[in-house]
Amino acid sequence: MKKWIKIPLFFLSILLVIVTAACSNETNITSPKKDQVKNIDFSKYVGRELKLGIIGKIPTVRENNVHFSTLSFQDLKDDKFSSYDAVFITKENLNEASQSIYADVYLKSKIPFYFIKTEKSYIPFVDPDSTYENTGKVSPKSFLTGYRQEGSNNRYWEYSLYNDIETKKTVEDVYSRVFMDIEKVKNTVSKK
Repeated sequence: MKKWIKIPLFFLSILLVIVTAACSNETNITSPKKDQVKNIDFSKYVGRELKLGIIGKIPTVRENNVHFSTLSFQDLKDDKFSSYDAVFITKENLNEASQSIYADVYLKSKIPFYFIKTEKSYIPFVDPDSTYENTGKVSPKSFLTGYRQEGSNNRYWEYSLYNDIETKKTVEDVYSRVFMDIEKVKNTVSKK
C-alpha cells in the first residue's frame, strides 16, 4: 500500500479504538448503581397466606404464600372484592381507577387498595372531584401507594424502590414489604 493511504488508516484505527472505549465507559456509568443491589439480601414475606385481587397484569413475586386473582372494575362496582386481603391496581388502569364512581369503593372498603406506579399518591382515587389526569405529581415519587380508610382517618403507605433502582430484585422487595403490611392490617382488623 502507498504510504499516504497507510497514515489515514492508522489514524482512523486509533479514532475507532477511542470511540469504542468511550462508549464502553458510558455503559459502565449506570451499572455500578445496579451492582449496589446484587449483594443485598432483601427480606421475603413469610407470613400467612394472602389472597389478593388485582386489576391488571399479575406481578412476579418471590412468595409462594401469596395468590393473585384478576378482578375487573365491574367487580369493584358490584362489591365482589371484599373476600380478598387487598386489591392492587396497575399503572395502566390508574386513569379509570380515579373515576369518581370508585371513590366511595376505596373510602368504604375494609381492605387496603394499592396503586402501582402512581405518580400522584392516593388523592385522585379517594377525592371524587379529582382525576388521575388533573392531579399533580408528588415528590418524592413512590413505586407503590396503598390506601385504607379507618373510621374517620385515612391511612396510606408509600413504598419506594431501594435507592430508586428498578430491578427485578428491588421490585420483589417492594412487594414483600407490602405483603408484610397487608398481614399487619389483616391482624389489626381481625382483632377488632
